[in-house]
Amino acid sequence: MILALLVGAAPACGAGDPIGESESATSGEGTATTTGGETASSEGGSTGTSSTGTTTETSATDATSAAATDATETSATTDTETTEATDGDLFPCGAPIDDGDADRDGVVNQADNCPCDANPNQLDFDGDGAGNPCDEPIHYTVLEGGLADNVLITEAKVKELVFTCTFPLDLRLIGASVWVRLDDEGGGAVWYEQLTFDETPVETCKLTIATMQVAIIDLYGLGSQPYAVGFPFTLEQHGAGTIEAVQDSPHDLELSAVLNIVESSNEKLAEPGEHQLDYLQSVFPPGAMTVDAGGDLTVVFDDPGFAVYADETNSGLKVTLTGLTGTMRLGAAR
Repeated sequence: MILALLVGAAPACGAGDPIGESESATSGEGTATTTGGETASSEGGSTGTSSTGTTTETSATDATSAAATDATETSATTDTETTEATDGDLFPCGAPIDDGDADRDGVVNQADNCPCDANPNQLDFDGDGAGNPCDEPIHYTVLEGGLADNVLITEAKVKELVFTCTFPLDLRLIGASVWVRLDDEGGGAVWYEQLTFDETPVETCKLTIATMQVAIIDLYGLGSQPYAVGFPFTLEQHGAGTIEAVQDSPHDLELSAVLNIVESSNEKLAEPGEHQLDYLQSVFPPGAMTVDAGGDLTVVFDDPGFAVYADETNSGLKVTLTGLTGTMRLGAAR
């Protein structure tokens, strides 16, 4: 009877005892059995094993690790797929390399030499594969050995009170930064960014009451309005590689110079030394341009009556430059 009661009571104890659900403790030699069926042996000590907690933590760790691995693989796969889908499929301007027409000029993107700017004529003056609207402007400068070909002639007038003298002045171009750009429809523009001239030869200026030996030094001009001067061209000229046109307006230049009086017979009237001319707006007359696809630019001036420059020195000498004739020959900067 007692044995039957003990046998019948055992399940009720195991089911209702919190220790029986989560852990068992044994002193001395013995074993601790977990509810998961795992057995831990311990000799000479007290052993405690958390079965439910261990199993749950291991399961959670495995799930987290698996999820992280899946996320990494998914991210890597997505990145790879994105790279493969876009790499090499776009022009630098963003237009897709396909049979579409991003700029709507009638030429499909993959055959368009300027896919993001409409250019139905596909003009490419320098033949570098980029259409004119997408190409950099052509930069010209004075090439080595070309100084003898760059002389512009003007007439200088120096006035003191009512006394004046005039003399021809040769302006030798020794430095230049000139830019030309072309469109796709027959229009171009030019910008004299900077023109630098050599010291002029000493000339004799005879006033009524004085005779001076003078020269112009430190003469240079800066173009403050990029591409404000245009010129036309025909598609036939463009195709032949040589454009000939006359500029449609004068070119503004901010001109600076120094009048150097080398010698004077009347030092009170005209003191020897350097006399700074103010940094003033001046203009070059429209020139006849020849732009060659081989890299040469020629500008011919032929306007002897054009008012180029007028200023007054700090000492009261009035200086004017009238007329501009001659040729400016430049080469493309490489």
